[in-house]
Amino acid sequence: MQRTIKDVAKRAGSSPSTVSRVLNRSGYVSPETQRRVEEAATELGYHPNWLARGLKGKPSHLIGLIIPDISNTYYTAIAQAVTAELRAHSYEPILCVNNEDPLVDLHYLQILQQKRVDGILYAHPARGTHRAFVEELVHGGLPIVEINRQHAGDLLDAAVADNFRGAYQMTAYLIGMGHRRIGLILGEMELITGKNRLETSADKKFLNIRHKEKNIPE
Repeated sequence: MQRTIKDVAKRAGSSPSTVSRVLNRSGYVSPETQRRVEEAATELGYHPNWLARGLKGKPSHLIGLIIPDISNTYYTAIAQAVTAELRAHSYEPILCVNNEDPLVDLHYLQILQQKRVDGILYAHPARGTHRAFVEELVHGGLPIVEINRQHAGDLLDAAVADNFRGAYQMTAYLIGMGHRRIGLILGEMELITGKNRLETSADKKFLNIRHKEKNIPE
């Protein structure tokens, strides 16, 4: 038998509106009332129906996070930071790992649409994009922000590292430490990260650093 918010209210000795405020973190309740409501919800095994909330046009308080590789510590750190920040604002993440597979990536985009999430933080796969579907989601009112990898700069906002400046600063540091034979690891050239690192090597400021050092090969 599926429990309802009225069942939780009865068990906690509170009104349904109070229970709603506690579960949605949408208004003030005393610490004692919050404790009773949370305990009652746990005891009854009550879980909010997020899909039903979305169908009613209410915020689901769910944010999709699509990353390419959970074993990569860079993305692990992003997932941890995003989760902490979302929960601090009464949101929950839905973590999706596409493993650089375009088909899996599209599957997750469709699932998040069906879950009626309030937004998506999106690191697309290195190869293969779903521009048409992403554009459909955005025009439908779903906020999507690219993270680390930017592909649709004309369509989506992005939170990315400054790979151009980063590569320049690291090179300048190595030269300052007396190193002369410096390798440049670009990564996937289909990604903006690799392209930015390559552009750094051809930038005038970068070349000026090299030209000041006679022993640095061209």
